[in-house]
Amino acid sequence: MKKNIIFIVVDSLYLKCLGEHYGQTTTPYLDELKKKSIYYTQLFSQGPFTEAALMPLVTGNYTLAYGGYINKFENSPYTIYQEFFHNGYDVFHNFHPNNYNIDKLSEMNNGYFLMGFDFNIVWAYRLEYFVSKKRTSSLEDIDYYNIEKNLLLGINSSISFYNHLLKKDAYTNLIDEKSYESVDIGKNITLLESELKSLMNHSRVYIDDFLEKGKNHNLFKMDVVMQESVIHSNAWFKIVKNEYDSFLKESNALEKKLNKRNNSINYATIRNKLFLAFYKRNFEYIKDILRYLRNYRTMLSRNEFDNLQKNDIFEKAMPSMQTTFNFFEDWLDNRESEKPFFAKIHVDDCHYKSSFFSYDCLDKNQIENEFKLLKNYMNHLSNDYKGSLSYDYSLLYMDNCVKNLVTSLEAKGKMENTVLIFTADHGYSYSYKPVRESYVSNFYTENYNVPFLIYNSGLENEINNELYSSIDVLPTLLELASCESQFKKYPGYSMLHHNERKNIVIEYMGAGCPDISARPLKICIRNKEYVLVYEGSINSDFSETNFIELYDLKNDKDMSKNIIYKYDVYRESLNEMISLCKDRLMSISEDYHNIINKISK
Repeated sequence: MKKNIIFIVVDSLYLKCLGEHYGQTTTPYLDELKKKSIYYTQLFSQGPFTEAALMPLVTGNYTLAYGGYINKFENSPYTIYQEFFHNGYDVFHNFHPNNYNIDKLSEMNNGYFLMGFDFNIVWAYRLEYFVSKKRTSSLEDIDYYNIEKNLLLGINSSISFYNHLLKKDAYTNLIDEKSYESVDIGKNITLLESELKSLMNHSRVYIDDFLEKGKNHNLFKMDVVMQESVIHSNAWFKIVKNEYDSFLKESNALEKKLNKRNNSINYATIRNKLFLAFYKRNFEYIKDILRYLRNYRTMLSRNEFDNLQKNDIFEKAMPSMQTTFNFFEDWLDNRESEKPFFAKIHVDDCHYKSSFFSYDCLDKNQIENEFKLLKNYMNHLSNDYKGSLSYDYSLLYMDNCVKNLVTSLEAKGKMENTVLIFTADHGYSYSYKPVRESYVSNFYTENYNVPFLIYNSGLENEINNELYSSIDVLPTLLELASCESQFKKYPGYSMLHHNERKNIVIEYMGAGCPDISARPLKICIRNKEYVLVYEGSINSDFSETNFIELYDLKNDKDMSKNIIYKYDVYRESLNEMISLCKDRLMSISEDYHNIINKISK
């Protein structure tokens, strides 16, 4: 019998921030749930930010497979949604319309938009890059291919989004009607359909014109649907700012005080950077020191509890975790289908800047109960505390939301044939444990080590400390559901009945547009003893001189000392890692050149 699957993906969750710290826990419910679950402590994501990290979770493939994530999931032939749909499941999924081709998901009619489509996001994360690239060098066929892919994704998804909005169908149930009261939906659709026709008829002419006009192009003349009821958060203004302002100020002051006392400068890191600067004759390491000191100063001066921007707008622009879970539970209660269900629920509240209450709810009792958890945590904070109270508060809130969902479903008897999988897309580097010179674009453990919990009444409790990669998640879910892949064998394997990996691969393109054709790509090979980092290009042959970082985890668990200057000393111990890196680079290059060959035909 196929099991129901609830797949919760929490954005930005570092495993070691969960559980007990400084005499109390940030996740009391999950701590208890772990005692009845299979809990994996050594799962590593494929990227330090959502866009890169979601690739293996959604497609089951390496992040840079099929040309990477420059075209989101467009180059990948299958997704987790299609796997479960074609296995006979009702598929529930909440998603950002900027990331998915909505037409591809249209057959799965249980999708829900978290917010409106905004072409400014496509511009900032992709297309603006090609304007700069065209100014410095002529665009190649692969560039036009990628630009066209992104424009088609953006235009088609926009048309689908506005058509759903026009019909006010289920896809838009999480979009507040106030957010599009002044939006001329019909006008937007007409404009988009005209632009799509022009793009399809004269692709390169259209693209050149688009890049020339930039944000003066017609595609930026649409009215954007914003989640006004969330962005302007009535709960923030009417309840929290009035009733809990003193608590937030006290939290901020206490956090600064304790960090100043307990979170001292890591002089070993500074000495290491100085040595590398002179050894490598590369003064970027001096800049790293300056960045580190800047971030250390910021840690002591920031106010993480002022979640308002300068223009008085609340930062979160999508439903809170509790609202999202409530919405899923309502969907489940009203579902008439007898099919099993697969629900992938992505929640954003722990993402920097983190949120720690239901900001889209005006139930004072609910918010009061949420703040009781935070107050109790602060009141029992030990004198040796260091880190981010705001993030800890968001973990307490997240934990409580998961508790509310699971206990409610259990009370209704809806967990009997249901498996709960709890994980994160990537880790979190703004916990200030330790302070870094770079918070996101790096290979430090805190950005990759994520929790992975499997809860079902039929499973025996187990703590698994073996090493796995996020490419193993999708095959694990299929086995939990007693499903066979409908498409192909994945590079990962189920974690239920396989031994750990000796080494794992982490790969992404760094900050900015992930243009494999022109920008350096980053590959990290990691095991329980070492972390080895390669920076290279698909246009160059593999060379061991391109290894730029090496860490000895046995003697440096926080990765504060880059010992790449000892590469020759460690060389024999790194043989398997070097070989794996070389093979992975060749695979990435092969995938890329397959696209080139496809374009040229």
